[in-house]
Amino acid sequence: MNTFVIKFVLVGIAFSIVKEISCDLDFWYDNDDELYDIEKRQNWDAFQRKHVVKAPTTEHDDAFWDHTAKQRLDGQYGAPGHKKQTFIRVDKESDIENNFHGTKCRIPPKPFEGIRKPYEKSRDRFDIVELVWDEDNGNYAVNYPPPVHVCVALDNLDRPVHYAGKEA
Repeated sequence: MNTFVIKFVLVGIAFSIVKEISCDLDFWYDNDDELYDIEKRQNWDAFQRKHVVKAPTTEHDDAFWDHTAKQRLDGQYGAPGHKKQTFIRVDKESDIENNFHGTKCRIPPKPFEGIRKPYEKSRDRFDIVELVWDEDNGNYAVNYPPPVHVCVALDNLDRPVHYAGKEA
């Protein structure tokens, strides 16, 4: 009897561990509408606490995030085994085509919709684009065909980013 109880408890613990791990993987790999449907579940704060690492506020945050995303991912996020990155919003009116090279960044294949589904279901579905240093203007720009209305994840930038005629 005692052996049965011990086995039952161990199975329960193992199940809860596996469930927690799978939840973290779901964040990246499952297109779970319930998880991402922030408006329906009213759980944006919980989502942020679990998945978002807040970064220091910067003077240009509001330029990138409209009122529907004021709780914004204004800095960096972390995920299991994934390097923190900074999101920068690039508007379709931007003038950042065909003028830079170098740093790799990832750009989602389709636009954000407010704060709904802020991430695509798989990292592999992000297009890899390049940031290139523009000697004439003294900043980076994204070599990506317009119209662009998405957020770009930028790694370890040490220089300003040029977008829509402004510096980030």
